[in-house]
Amino acid sequence: VRKNILDNGIVSWSKIKSVTDAVQQVKKRFPIYMPKTFFYPELIEEIYKEDTSSESIQLQTVVLEKLKISEPAKEKKAAPVNPAVYITDAVRLLPSLEPSLEMIISKLKDNSALLQNQQKTVLKKLMKALRKAFHLKDAQIEYNIPVFDAVTREQKNEKIIFNQFITDLTKTTNLYGAILNQESPVAQKIFAQKEADLCTFVSKQIADVQEYLVVIQGFDTFFKSALDKSNKTKVKGLSMEITSVKSTLAKINQRKVDYLAVIEEQSQLKKLGIKHE
Repeated sequence: VRKNILDNGIVSWSKIKSVTDAVQQVKKRFPIYMPKTFFYPELIEEIYKEDTSSESIQLQTVVLEKLKISEPAKEKKAAPVNPAVYITDAVRLLPSLEPSLEMIISKLKDNSALLQNQQKTVLKKLMKALRKAFHLKDAQIEYNIPVFDAVTREQKNEKIIFNQFITDLTKTTNLYGAILNQESPVAQKIFAQKEADLCTFVSKQIADVQEYLVVIQGFDTFFKSALDKSNKTKVKGLSMEITSVKSTLAKINQRKVDYLAVIEEQSQLKKLGIKHE
């Protein structure tokens, strides 16, 4: 419009006093100087206002903004999930088991001492004095305790060497305490392993603690029934600690499940030829 009509002086804004007049004057000449082109009154109005208004610069800016083609907003891609995060989290949760396991060890020792004192005979006292005199190890303490068989879904009695059980449980508890200290050689060695090896390590810890729990629950039932009336009120129950250990184990296991799920998803995408970005 500017090139074919206005710049050639065919229509002069100086001789026009209104927007309506401007539209009419340009419309008369439009078929002659711009044939085969659609006539838009709104466009002529915008041009007239831009050229004659005291706010021409602002009007031009508004028009340019209207004509500007905005780029579609780029969809933010979710950051790729690193499976290592889940399995290292699982390892870092293991030390959470330490306080409850330590309390269980302490209570088991106290309950066993109660039962041993209850069962003391003259011969047992003599044997203990002799072992102490000759610096011999204490005799192994064996208990037949009720344990739940997960395979048969039945309860059965099982002979447990108490001393050995406490030793094994203490070693596991100390391991979790060492993991808590990131600077310890044990923690550094564990976290230096590959993801798959960490997963194997976590699986073993879950299985070991679950086995300990079966025996611990058996001891809890055993000591409550084995002690006589005078000692029953002194028995230290383990229900609270058992619940705490189970809850923490569930969290650790969930991290492991999450890790395996991401690994499986990535494996399936790879088989389909889809790159995991």
